[in-house]
Amino acid sequence: MHDRIEALVATVAFGMGIDKPNVRYVIHAELPRSLENYQQESGRAGRDGLPAECWLLHSAQDAIVWRKILEQSSSEVRAQAEQGLDRIQSYCSGMVCRHRQLVGHFGQDLPGSVAANCGACDVCLGSVPMLDDALTTAQKILSCVIRVGERFGAEHVAKVLMGSSEARLIQLGHDRLSTYGLLKEFSRTQIRDWIEQLVSQRLLERMGEYFVLQVTPLGRAILKGQGTVQLGIRRASALGEGAGTRAKVSPAELLQGVDLELFQILSQWRRKTADAAAAPAFAIFGDRTLIDLAQRRPADETNLRLVYGVGAQKVADYGAVVLEVVDKFCRERQLERNCQSAALSAPANPRPQINDSARLAWPHFEQGKSCAEVARLLNRAVSTVEGYLSSYLTESRVTDSSPWVSAETAAVIEQAIEQLGDERLKPIFEQLEGQQPYSAIRVVVTCRRNRLEQKGTGVISKD
Repeated sequence: MHDRIEALVATVAFGMGIDKPNVRYVIHAELPRSLENYQQESGRAGRDGLPAECWLLHSAQDAIVWRKILEQSSSEVRAQAEQGLDRIQSYCSGMVCRHRQLVGHFGQDLPGSVAANCGACDVCLGSVPMLDDALTTAQKILSCVIRVGERFGAEHVAKVLMGSSEARLIQLGHDRLSTYGLLKEFSRTQIRDWIEQLVSQRLLERMGEYFVLQVTPLGRAILKGQGTVQLGIRRASALGEGAGTRAKVSPAELLQGVDLELFQILSQWRRKTADAAAAPAFAIFGDRTLIDLAQRRPADETNLRLVYGVGAQKVADYGAVVLEVVDKFCRERQLERNCQSAALSAPANPRPQINDSARLAWPHFEQGKSCAEVARLLNRAVSTVEGYLSSYLTESRVTDSSPWVSAETAAVIEQAIEQLGDERLKPIFEQLEGQQPYSAIRVVVTCRRNRLEQKGTGVISKD
């Protein structure tokens, strides 16, 4: 939290409640138990709106361990949890856009222009080479499952296909099957991976206590040459091929158009100030604020107030010394001041389209109805409708918060925003001692940003 170390390891991913906006990497070393968990945990990265990377390392064994743990749960809890596991396994093993899968799970759609390629995940970036003759390979695997009587798990099927000489396999006579050794040029782990991909594409399914493989009706259609299948070569090094190109988040990419030397000087000042105050560095200024400072190079308080995330309280606390640091740097190098800020680097991922359920609520919001009223009308949870309201305010550029937040409450929240800026909601919530809910703060922040955008007052912070 104080930037004294660069990495954190947690046994349960981020159950410790990390609230740090400039996390650049989140790495899962095993399978999360659901897509909801993964979304929350991976969402710790890039909360400052700058690019970040999320890695998920997984194996079939992870899911087996989870299922063993779930055996101790009640039947109702177990059924729901196993459904969550199925979905995260499908997400990991699927060969379609990860972004599209993820937003689709939560009822959203990517814009049509990028639905086929989000430009951010391993599949869309071409990091996963595709097998040229996927149909034939899939047919070999599906056929092998049938030849062993649909009574064995993925490990045994993979051994048959690779031509293993294991004693049990020989005793069962599976070395005499027509599918024995059909994929002997590939490693066992590669074949296992393809089996997982076929499960994710609903061509195979696991059944019973021992997770034996069975061919689904879709799989039987593939055996007849009907339908399509994709198989990715995840372990390309085993085939002597390159691993493809993946996205990288480098300092140079994050700081395009920024004076790196000034950014480093400001970062050093921030560290010293944070240490003196025994506070996290981002509590002084976030990375996006330093980037905007290094772009704008403000010469006075008026222009300092235009910097991303700088409110009245930040100006009062740090304004004089920041202006002095910038002034000294620019005088020594004879640099221009009060520059126009370039657009801050933002994630390449397109914003998901608003789903139909959210749009059904918009006419009610236009009539000024409260979230509780709309929740009753649409038979939705209030928290869900609050999300609908947020999308409505943003997309419709609403500037008046009064239908949902009283004028007195809005004035109190706006006063806190003036002091702290609107980069993050939590400091505002804490400044108000928790007396105003996040939902009201979010409404006021959004409407205020819309007003400022209409007035054209410069960079508007995004939560």
